[in-house]
Amino acid sequence: MPMSNGNVPFFVPLMNPLIKSLLRIGVPMGPMTLLTVRGRKSGHQYTTPVGLFEYDGRRYVFGTFGEVNWVRNLRATGRAIIGRGLRRRPVNAVELGEKEGARVLQAILAPYLASRARRSFLRMGYDLKPNASPVDFAKEAQQHRASNSKRVAVSPNACISIRSMSDDVNYNSGKRPEWVDSDLFPFESKWIDVDGHLIHYADEGPQSAPVLLFLHPGAGWSFTYRYHIQRLRDRFRCVAPDLPGYGLSKASNGYGFTLLEQGHALGSFVKALDLKNIVVWANDSGGPTGVLGLAEDSDRVTALVVGGTFGWSIKEYPSVSRMLRLVTNRFARLVNRYTNFLARSMGSKLALGTRTLSQKERRQYLLPFKDRNTRSRALKLYGSFNDPVTQQELNQCLSLFRKKPILIQFGEGDPMTGQRWHERWAEEFPDHRVFLLPGVRHFTFEGAPEATVRNFIQWWHEIGEHRPAPNPLYMGRFGGSQVRATQNR
Repeated sequence: MPMSNGNVPFFVPLMNPLIKSLLRIGVPMGPMTLLTVRGRKSGHQYTTPVGLFEYDGRRYVFGTFGEVNWVRNLRATGRAIIGRGLRRRPVNAVELGEKEGARVLQAILAPYLASRARRSFLRMGYDLKPNASPVDFAKEAQQHRASNSKRVAVSPNACISIRSMSDDVNYNSGKRPEWVDSDLFPFESKWIDVDGHLIHYADEGPQSAPVLLFLHPGAGWSFTYRYHIQRLRDRFRCVAPDLPGYGLSKASNGYGFTLLEQGHALGSFVKALDLKNIVVWANDSGGPTGVLGLAEDSDRVTALVVGGTFGWSIKEYPSVSRMLRLVTNRFARLVNRYTNFLARSMGSKLALGTRTLSQKERRQYLLPFKDRNTRSRALKLYGSFNDPVTQQELNQCLSLFRKKPILIQFGEGDPMTGQRWHERWAEEFPDHRVFLLPGVRHFTFEGAPEATVRNFIQWWHEIGEHRPAPNPLYMGRFGGSQVRATQNR
């Protein structure tokens, strides 16, 4: 029979000092780690060894022996420090409900029940057999309720998901990292669990209005479209997700940060929110991400707005393929790891053109990549553009959007304009409008926010907000029109 709450086997207190000593000097001991929590009454710090388990991209600890002191303290404070050796980090905690607790409990403990030795240990805290059913786990979860987060909170034999405070996100309480400047990004942060990813997004404006789906550049996040959201949310539902691993979003375990994976994650996100009547708004990697992610549900898409991006195989552009291989090789990744160059470029004249960002704005691009281990993600994404399967998928998917109207806004100084990719978009989409933006380089919408919003409003009025079917409106080059826009900033 399982132990009752707080009934700890006699050998556990005897072994804990030795286990703590080994963990303090960094000796690996399977899933064991040290958890330090402040006493709810004394205020003193107490450290105990606990098992740290990973599932679906999140980490959990279990209060195996019930309502012991560290469980009570953690529930009271909601904060702790975890790790072994010199690698310790502060965390927060949020208590899971019984239903989610049962799911997590089963996912993590079921493999252990297959081993006789592990099963014997588990039975000291859980009344579970090798053939335990979901109902059995639900009963255990009711007794040993669970917690989830990058934060943490608990109940008897709780299951607690651990997240570091350095990138502290609690989608249940609506809190976000302190480094996010609410003056620059004055939108409510929302999170949704999609395919194991914890996706952060802004969702502003009337829910019944046409949806502007903003897809950020590779090294950016929803912050890129802060101006557009503020100016357009009165008439449109502005949805700006941080794709997995970027901004305030967390990618699931095993995620490879490739274009195909990112497209799949976007498609799942759109389905989860059931977005319809969508205007896809994309820059940089957002173009191919949107094409791949929404091809299966292209009927959800009403129109497209693109700038400094592509939606087809780059195989026929050998100079671009060579450049991508150069900037994504091991040496380039090493340089970016220690300089954060890619994120820094988001605020530079080299990438924007004549516009410059304030120091506060630049920090909003740098801080999501404060951890050096995160800095290769966008380079992995760019490297996957050369993948033959990805290239084939892009060419097949793009054809599903060709009857939709498109607004093309490219910077005159953008290398992609030098590749004449604005003309390629116009060739692919008969119903188009083209604006070339003077003084603007690659990151079109960060480089010219006012002009791109103004052009969009003009174009939207021209095509009509509720078109029954796409009809060519212009008879210029490629069946559309091309305009050299002037910026008034």
